[in-house]
Amino acid sequence: MANAIFLVPLFLQAWGADGYGQWLALTALVAYLALLDLGGQAYIGNLLARTYVLGDMARFRRGLAEGVSVYLLITAVAFLVVIVMLALPEIRLPGQVEPIGLSERMILLFLSIATLLGVPGGVYVTVYRATGRMARGIMVGNIVRSINLAICIALLWLQITPLAYAGVLMVQAVVLTFIVIADIKRQIRASRNVDFGWHAAQDGWQHMRGSLGFWLIALATTLNFQGVILLLNARGSSDMVALYATTRTAAGMIGYVSMLLGTPLVAELTFLHAQHQRDRLTQITVLAVKGLLFVSGIAALGLWLILPVVYPLWTGRQLTLQPLLLAVLLVQGVLAAGWNTSSWILLATNEHRRITFWAVANAVTTVALAWLLIPKLGVLGAAIATLCGDIFCGLLVYPRKAAAMLGVGSWTFFKGMLQAGSSVTLLTLAISLATRLPGLSGVAAGSAVLGFLFYPMLRLVLSQQERRWLLTTFRRTRPATTG
Repeated sequence: MANAIFLVPLFLQAWGADGYGQWLALTALVAYLALLDLGGQAYIGNLLARTYVLGDMARFRRGLAEGVSVYLLITAVAFLVVIVMLALPEIRLPGQVEPIGLSERMILLFLSIATLLGVPGGVYVTVYRATGRMARGIMVGNIVRSINLAICIALLWLQITPLAYAGVLMVQAVVLTFIVIADIKRQIRASRNVDFGWHAAQDGWQHMRGSLGFWLIALATTLNFQGVILLLNARGSSDMVALYATTRTAAGMIGYVSMLLGTPLVAELTFLHAQHQRDRLTQITVLAVKGLLFVSGIAALGLWLILPVVYPLWTGRQLTLQPLLLAVLLVQGVLAAGWNTSSWILLATNEHRRITFWAVANAVTTVALAWLLIPKLGVLGAAIATLCGDIFCGLLVYPRKAAAMLGVGSWTFFKGMLQAGSSVTLLTLAISLATRLPGLSGVAAGSAVLGFLFYPMLRLVLSQQERRWLLTTFRRTRPATTG
């Protein structure tokens, strides 16, 4: 989140809105390389967690060797393909007539190396999650990323060129990979004496079929953002790319609410499923859906109050916030906190095939609508396209699939989402009345109303039994898994 907040104004200061839009277009192209993960990070991570809970260390080491080895082979081949493609004289960005120059080719090369390192590295790092050491893995990454962030801030402040900046990102990726590998080997005995190599890679192909669904979901997610970025660049302009990306980044901060809970909770759901605790799985999943939708709605209201004041300062007054665009993206984020959270139980238990088709349908719908709407509505058309895709292929589908997997009625999820959504709507109406005051007085009044009504609305969302269970859970210390 710090990267998203602090770097945007520095990008705009160093390179301007047009230069930043060009950088986003280049990074959007490279982002597709991360899809070479082919869903293996999630699928293999779930398998490792299950074998670890069952105490089968030999199978754990074999699975880790197979997973990492096959992805090392895939990324090595992909890197050779990238070299060949960058050597082609007529390679162009979408919407551009002239071929890209040497500087842009080198930027793509450096960013490709950084992205490709994350493919086998992402599979290897699942050892933290699979062995109950999620917190340590996150903190190791945070320490390194904090140092990298400070370096990037300093370099952008000095107005470093995009090529040099891409080179720094590549070096940072290499350093982070070696640090994580060293820490895992030192802290987790189950990761030692693992035989990586050609034979392990050959055996690792057996996991590709199971991971394909995760890959399609990841592809759909990438298309929903990076695909729209490329369409804006092709059907619009670099300025439109910068406006859409910065507004979506600002509105997307409500997504960090779900991320804070989702990263550790998905691992816990995998453990509970391996232990056949279906009732607790249902309780936690339903509570997460309505709780996160409500809290995300609160975060969205807070952003609606402060962004009109902060956004011009954040972008150095080079971009103008469009309230309707912001409103559409905030609504999309709040709805996603409900329907997307319902899919966690499917992703945590390798039941992802239930939603794979709908994730792809979401991406296809979004891209098709964006292609049609961008020439007419600009950035607002792109936002409307993503919202429509989420509603018809996410909100109306994912909760039903999760309910079927857990053996409960779909109304269990939709009722919880309706409770949370109704509370957020009431808060929205109250704040809209308070913010009729001009300037900062309206912001202060809206913030006061939000703070005053938060707890009463929360009581409407969560039952007394759920509130008691949450308090008991937060007070209880759960020992980490060892091994």
